[in-house]
Amino acid sequence: MKVSIDGQERREIPSTASPLEILEAVRAEAARSGLVLTGLQVDGVEMDDQAFLGLSGGMSAHFALTPVRLLVGETLTEALSYVSRLKKGIGEIADRFEEGGTSSAQNALSEAMEGLDWALDVYERCRTLTARPSAEPEEQAFREGLLDILNRLIGLMDEKLYPQMALVLRHELLPSIDELALMLGRLSVPQNR
Repeated sequence: MKVSIDGQERREIPSTASPLEILEAVRAEAARSGLVLTGLQVDGVEMDDQAFLGLSGGMSAHFALTPVRLLVGETLTEALSYVSRLKKGIGEIADRFEEGGTSSAQNALSEAMEGLDWALDVYERCRTLTARPSAEPEEQAFREGLLDILNRLIGLMDEKLYPQMALVLRHELLPSIDELALMLGRLSVPQNR
């Protein structure tokens, strides 16, 4: 199979190489160059890594690589946009709790918590990829504060104290989400080296 990376044929990868050997060679080159594999086509058909590894044929494989910093930048932009929508949604959830729409508010809160988990995961991964030093005491205090808020919300939900939940959402969770947005924003600012 002929192999090309970003439009350049790679003759150093033997045409007899297995899909695993090809993928390992491409990933090794990407790692050496500060790039990440972001696209893969075999004979013009898009596929993921797993499908590629299961191949038993194919004439040509084309790999697309993207700089890590570009991918991190795009991810942080998406996360900041999402956090803005999350804040609006949490305000709406608090409104629902105050208005008595507890069932829909609980469902929406569950989805919002999944989104918050995603945003936190993005922060952690992007901080690692940008090799930014951890602001350990501040981040630990943020995590502990957020965990405390979430535990309080669970307790209030168990006791069906929905108006109090609305207050915690507005006056405690929303400021924590503002802090998360600042943390994400700091990662998106280029670092002086």
